[in-house]
Amino acid sequence: MNYGDEPRDLVSKLRRELQRTAAGSGQAGDNLPRPFSPPLDIIRTAEGLVVTLEVPGLTRDELSVELEGDVLTVTGERLTGAGSGEGQWLRRERRSGRFVRSLALPPGSGRAVEAVLRDGVLTLKLTAETSQIRVPVSGEA
Repeated sequence: MNYGDEPRDLVSKLRRELQRTAAGSGQAGDNLPRPFSPPLDIIRTAEGLVVTLEVPGLTRDELSVELEGDVLTVTGERLTGAGSGEGQWLRRERRSGRFVRSLALPPGSGRAVEAVLRDGVLTLKLTAETSQIRVPVSGEA
């Protein structure tokens, strides 16, 4: 950027640079590991709360759900292999690694949790009060 540039040109250049940086360079060698944090939604229903997390490629044995006090914690790990084991990454967009998502529930929750994994979506239904800590995940193996 030059000092003689018009302000709108500078803003356009800055926007392009930020977009390029956010999207990754896309060049060979752009293979830095990127953390995996599954997106989630929380819905309040008449029965309680429903939390859904997108965890494609994970099995129920690779997930852990715990409820301690008013904090719900989901942990897991998604590993991304290096393909055939030969060659160098040219582009790597699939995120991998260990994740921990902790959610503060409304005060005094202490709820029962049902966890079901189906089609890459983990659904947690939180209902009546309980002292349950570890939650078994049912569904896809």
